[in-house]
Amino acid sequence: SLEAELIHWQTGEKILARTWIENLYEEVKAIAKTKGTLCFLLPLQKILKQGNEAQNWLKDCGAGSSPDQVMREVMQQTTFSENQLAIDLGLSHA
Repeated sequence: SLEAELIHWQTGEKILARTWIENLYEEVKAIAKTKGTLCFLLPLQKILKQGNEAQNWLKDCGAGSSPDQVMREVMQQTTFSENQLAIDLGLSHA
């Protein structure tokens, strides 16, 4: 979980996983930008803002959806995304 409390290996201080990842992102962002690899770090920003998939599934279950409903929706979204990617890559006749 991004809210997990960790022990920083260099300082020995307690730190939230979210904070540690945010700090590391800021440290490497300029280097990644100059190397042309910043695009590979951008998904981290989305995860830090919106949570990872499992956290979102748990949030949906906590909001009243059954695990079965959540998984069915996830499967539908994944199928749609995969089909769209196939179309974008020219691998589908749809």
